[in-house]
Amino acid sequence: MTEGWGRTPVTATVDGTTWATSVWRGKDGRTLLAVPKRVRGSKRDGDTVEVRVEFLGRRPRTRPPAPIDPYAE
Repeated sequence: MTEGWGRTPVTATVDGTTWATSVWRGKDGRTLLAVPKRVRGSKRDGDTVEVRVEFLGRRPRTRPPAPIDPYAE
């Protein structure tokens, strides 16, 4: 489920505002979620918020097209 740079894709909701983002695992083992300024609004350190994080499955990878055999009939 983890992708490049150790990030894990999620859908996050903070106080009713939802967006697609990623979370990272901190060195102390806690999960880190960056909350954009537009979502934080006037909230300050110590304010109580409701947070929901939905972990998404691995994103499908596309396969390159099969090579064309110039000798095939």
